[in-house]
Amino acid sequence: MAISVGYSRESTFRLANVRTQGTAAGSVYAVIASSLTKNCIPLRAAALIPWALFTSFLRQSKMYGYAGGLSAFIAAVVILGHTHVERPSEFAVVRITETFIGIGCYILMELILQPRRASTLARKELVITLCSLRDFTGSIISAQTSQGFVHSHVLTLLELKEKERTLVSLLV
Repeated sequence: MAISVGYSRESTFRLANVRTQGTAAGSVYAVIASSLTKNCIPLRAAALIPWALFTSFLRQSKMYGYAGGLSAFIAAVVILGHTHVERPSEFAVVRITETFIGIGCYILMELILQPRRASTLARKELVITLCSLRDFTGSIISAQTSQGFVHSHVLTLLELKEKERTLVSLLV
């Protein structure tokens, strides 16, 4: 649950889905690796090296992102690092079940504490940007139509530069 909390830009359900898939993939890899390496701890540690490389690429992908790659890596580390279980597949099922419980809690808390949808966030940002554009173009028109002293032109130019910076920061 803690892995997904820090992502305020992403959709709640997308992060839950990516985290679930990452945990499942890491668990499957860990079960396969632990069955191949048996109880040899150095081989289990060596089995994490290719998985670390794979998850580093997974974290950079647009589909899984940071939360999916990190979930996959953590699942593999927890299962391969746990040496007190006779059957790693049972521990993997418990780990996936715990992940589902954590993701359920995350979704519930997100929907209760911060209900937001992508369309609502986009609409809010669009309105702010359009208001800034309106102010900027209004300032340009009023600067062109007003007749004043040189001192007022310098102030108008500084005001226009500030409004332009604000508009550019909203567009980026």
